[in-house]
Amino acid sequence: MTDFDTGLQWEQKNSPDGIAYFPSPHDADNSYTWSTTGVLADGQIVTEFLSRLNGSAPALFGLDPCVSGDHTTVTGGFAGHCDWRLPTVAELTSIQDTSRPGCGAGTPCIDPVFGDTLVAGAYWSATTFASDPNYAWSVYFGGGDVSITIKASNDYVRAVRAGL
Repeated sequence: MTDFDTGLQWEQKNSPDGIAYFPSPHDADNSYTWSTTGVLADGQIVTEFLSRLNGSAPALFGLDPCVSGDHTTVTGGFAGHCDWRLPTVAELTSIQDTSRPGCGAGTPCIDPVFGDTLVAGAYWSATTFASDPNYAWSVYFGGGDVSITIKASNDYVRAVRAGL
């Protein structure tokens, strides 16, 4: 999904059935940790989610993302791109829609163009909280709040890339 106002391309989620399915990074019910050490971006977001989107899941298979086994060919990741990342908190709030009917009452507070495939929960941003690096900013699409969350917590995630 491309946002022509910002030039960002967003990952679409699917299967909001209440059951996490980690082999698919697009499953809306999957939640991930930001960090295992408390500060560094070394949690499941990197080792499982982004590595799967960006190609060959290097943390799982010992391969470089988007590079063939013989390191001679760049291969495509999700939608043919290998540069998927976490959005900044500003990027993540740009898809928020607190005026959406039902926002805060079970309907995700997200632009309807994303459909109803988003769990109404907290979503990680790539933005670390400046006062304490053990926390990162997250956007709660269940009510439209923006807050900090300890990086060892499990939250949902949606990837983005510079699309235009």
